[in-house]
Amino acid sequence: VGTYMFTIELKKNRHLLYPWLLLLFICIITVADIFLSSKSTLGLSFIAQKMILASNSRGHVAAILLFWVFPLYAFLLFAERFIKERTSNAFLVEQIRTPKKKGLLTKCITNASLLTSFFALGFLVNSLIVLLLIPKPTAVFDQRYAEMLEVFTSWEKVGTWIYAHTNITYMIYVLFACIIFFLMSLLIGLLALVFPNRKVVYSFAMIYWLIWWFIPYDLSMAIQPFTEYGLSYAIVALLIFTIPTILIIYLLIRRYATNDYL
Repeated sequence: VGTYMFTIELKKNRHLLYPWLLLLFICIITVADIFLSSKSTLGLSFIAQKMILASNSRGHVAAILLFWVFPLYAFLLFAERFIKERTSNAFLVEQIRTPKKKGLLTKCITNASLLTSFFALGFLVNSLIVLLLIPKPTAVFDQRYAEMLEVFTSWEKVGTWIYAHTNITYMIYVLFACIIFFLMSLLIGLLALVFPNRKVVYSFAMIYWLIWWFIPYDLSMAIQPFTEYGLSYAIVALLIFTIPTILIIYLLIRRYATNDYL
C-alpha cells in the first residue's frame, strides 16, 4: 500500500523541472566551493580538510547558500506543492488508496529522502573532485590540532584518532549532516500538510532552523569537522537538534492521524 504513494511522489518529481534544477544548483555550489577555497592552505595538512563541510571558503558562500537557507530548498521542492494539494483536496484524493497515517508518512519521507539525497550527492561530487584533482596539502601536521575540546573528559584522545582517520571522520560528519537535513525536511513536509498555510509553514520553519545556528551547541558543530570542537561536541549538538525535532514530528503526525477534519 505504501508503494502507491511512494510511486506517485517519485513520478511527480521526475516530471517536474525544478527538482532537476535544484540538484544541478547544489552540485554547482559544491564544486564552486573547491575553487573558492583553493587559495586557503593555511594550516591544512590533510586532503579531507578541503572538502565542503570542512572548507573555509572566502566569505563562507557555500555554507550560506546550502546550509543557512536550507528550508528554502524544501519549500521549492515539495512544501509549496504540499500546501496546494492540501488546500485543493488533491492529497485527500490520493489517500483514498492508502491509510491516513501511512499515506502522510510515505509522502513526507519520500520527499525528505529525495532532498537529502540531493545534498548527499553534492557532497559526494565535491569529495571525489577533491580526492582526484586537488593536490594534497603539504603542510606538516601540528599535533596541537589534535588537542580538541571535548564534552566528556574520557574523549580527550579522540582528536588523535580523528586526524589519523580524516576520511572516515569526514564521512561521519556527512552522515550527521544528512540526518539533520532529513529530519528538517520531514518536519517541513508535515507542517505543510497539517497546517497548509504559507505564513505558518515558512515563518515557523525558517525561525526554527535559524535558532539552531545561534545556540551554544549550534549545528555547525555537528556538520563541520576538523575544528577546535571534537566529535563529542558534534554528537551532543546532533542530539540537541534531533530530540526536539523528532518530538515535533511525532506531535504533527499524531495531530493529523487523530483529527477527522485534516
